[in-house]
Amino acid sequence: MQYILAVSVALMLVAGQSLWKIGIMQMPGSGSLAQKLTAVALSPAILGGCFIYLIATLLYMYTIGKYEYSTSYAMIVSASLIIATIAASIIFHEKISPINILGVAIILCGVLLVLKR
Repeated sequence: MQYILAVSVALMLVAGQSLWKIGIMQMPGSGSLAQKLTAVALSPAILGGCFIYLIATLLYMYTIGKYEYSTSYAMIVSASLIIATIAASIIFHEKISPINILGVAIILCGVLLVLKR
């Protein structure tokens, strides 16, 4: 169950942050700072991201409270990095270099070592 919770939290964290990025990308280029901030604050993408992030944070607190902190934290953070890399490529069409892939592989190996104990 710990693994399912950790991956769920990671998915929600990345989904929330991805919505924030989408909302920021839709921000008007012109206008006063107040107009820009209002547009961002009322953006459905930003608001949706905040809601998802809130749920993720509550689930995160539950997970680290119920299970061993060092293991839960390592799983959530590493899964978030891996999922964010995939999201960056698929959603935002960012180029993922071989070095990025190597970094993700090293992170995955590190997490497996933490979980192995």
